[in-house]
Amino acid sequence: MKTVPDYHANLAALRPALPPALHAWLAGEHRSASRLVGDAGEGWNIDLGGRLLYPSGADDYVGPQVQTFLDNPVRRISFAASNFLFEEDQTGPDRSFTPRPLNAKRLAEKLNAQGEFIAARFAEGLLHEANGRSLDWFPDADAGHLVCFGLGLGLHLPSLVSGLPVRDLVVVDPFPEFLRHSLSAVDWKSLSAELTRRGGRIWFCIGQDPQKLTEELQTALRGPNYIRIDGAYMFQHYDVAPLPEVIRQIQERGPILELAKGFYEDEIRMLTHTVQHQMAGSARLLVDLPPPSEVMPPVLVVGSGPSADRNMDHVARLQSEGAVVISAGTGLGVALNHGVRPDLHCEIENTVTIDEGLGLLARDHDLSTIPLLASWTVSPRTSAFFPKRIFYFRDSNAGSRLFASSDQVIGLSGPTVANLACRAAIALGVKEIYLFGIDLGSRSRDVHHSEKSAYNLVEDEFWRTGRGMDGLEIEMPGNRGGTVFTSRQFQLTRTGFERLIRAFPETVFHNCSDGVRIAGANPVDPIDLQFTKDPRGSASERILNRLGTSAELDHMMCRAKLRDYREALSTWWMAVDEVLKRPDQPLDGLIDQIYPLIEDGLSAARMDAMGAVQASFAGSITSMLQLSYTVLRRLPREDRAAATTRVAAGMWEILADAVDRADRNSRDLEDEIPT
Repeated sequence: MKTVPDYHANLAALRPALPPALHAWLAGEHRSASRLVGDAGEGWNIDLGGRLLYPSGADDYVGPQVQTFLDNPVRRISFAASNFLFEEDQTGPDRSFTPRPLNAKRLAEKLNAQGEFIAARFAEGLLHEANGRSLDWFPDADAGHLVCFGLGLGLHLPSLVSGLPVRDLVVVDPFPEFLRHSLSAVDWKSLSAELTRRGGRIWFCIGQDPQKLTEELQTALRGPNYIRIDGAYMFQHYDVAPLPEVIRQIQERGPILELAKGFYEDEIRMLTHTVQHQMAGSARLLVDLPPPSEVMPPVLVVGSGPSADRNMDHVARLQSEGAVVISAGTGLGVALNHGVRPDLHCEIENTVTIDEGLGLLARDHDLSTIPLLASWTVSPRTSAFFPKRIFYFRDSNAGSRLFASSDQVIGLSGPTVANLACRAAIALGVKEIYLFGIDLGSRSRDVHHSEKSAYNLVEDEFWRTGRGMDGLEIEMPGNRGGTVFTSRQFQLTRTGFERLIRAFPETVFHNCSDGVRIAGANPVDPIDLQFTKDPRGSASERILNRLGTSAELDHMMCRAKLRDYREALSTWWMAVDEVLKRPDQPLDGLIDQIYPLIEDGLSAARMDAMGAVQASFAGSITSMLQLSYTVLRRLPREDRAAATTRVAAGMWEILADAVDRADRNSRDLEDEIPT
């Protein structure tokens, strides 16, 4: 006789994995449109109100489905593997894969081009021993994740977890009531305990909104086991809306799932720039302010997408009617070259190309009267163009963790400067935001930016081709209908906008651009817009005056923070050094022991010197470990132990040098602080 699971014991076991609202709903008494029928002996089913979820019975449906999957599982091959280890077109007539010899130089060159020098150095060393060898397309059976699209009664889950060596189970389903029924049919307590024993957990993504479900799934895949994302299992229990759309969206975000959260060289540069700006004189600080007592003017955010050129006359007219214009990055050149002077300009990146673009603009336009809002991490050469400066703390980077308190951080301000411009308006209390030239793509694959942007006003081929941007190869629905071509970089920006819009529902977004549709932003033709000018004075001053006056920065505090950083760096390296020197440990053991030493650097929670140190190294270390996990599991089993030993030795050599450079950089910065 089969044992009936204990509903309340199951619910208690799942409490850490359940969103609080879902747990409260499951703990209460609620009527639902469906009901659990049958029993453990005769078999369970769900009555949907006139028909059964499993017409032939749950056991008869689940058994063959699970066995078919275990015989030939659907697995997600990582972007690193498909992009670097194998040719794109490698499927033979019988649909078998033909692995090609590994080309270590190709991957190292790619990482070097992105500025990830220590990751490139590691990759070159790791791949050198496998260079020229043919690797298996599919890695070993073990993986970080099993994603189940569809819960139903959940009877498939114990068999899948038993048959697959995974750590995390991610359940995606539209119906919370199905989980209620499942708690009486499946031993979730034992299932949770088994995954915990393996070093994983259960994640629930429950709801009707495909975009929100995709976000939650992405969060799960980028959780503690995202280093092991290569080879994840994807199981579809049934084809019920919105699951097909979630599958489409998560496939579309494939490369984004594996993006490292920063990398060493960039983090050290951002920390350096933060300190240099701390020494550069007074500045105002942007923080999230209490709601204003008066209605703030509408804000027009101007980017440099192709459609900006057609709408700048409308921007000029609306500015004269009392709207505030905020330019985002290269949108500054678009505005100025069309005769519109922004009320505020935003910058977020710290690369030399930003300075080059501003230098080109400064030849023909006076930038000195335009206030700058920028991250503390931008290059001092960038901020030097703008005497009136407002800084803010970006979330998660090393500089913010070292110098900011948690209430000073402006979250959801990225990934691009267009996202920042909107987030800044929200922090200042603006309730109506209009997007111009935020195309995130183009109607034509060959036209990537406005004709009046810096990209198209210079002869430099690097600029004219989009400063190394990805090609516009992805087709997406347009804001004004039709199809728009976009890239994975722009897709990440769109995702950032959609998160921002959901997080601040009291702010209304209007998309006046002719680019990619942004969920939650109302498509608007600017010809129909009209504002009434407020008689209470300058619209921009009413917004910016909320920030108060400039504050002098504390050099003594800055010096003390750098000393704290070096002390934390020494403590952290002692722990990492001990792990990397342990003999004969398998790759899984290495990952499991290193991860706790970078975990706080991958979340936004820790705001102190140790958080800053971990943020400095976490992105590069996860890149090293993820690449190791991808490559070593495709080598012959007898070669893996020796390869893991060389991985640990290679990591130690590279990180020891990086730690020494971080220490010296901190000391050099302290020496530059005025006494």
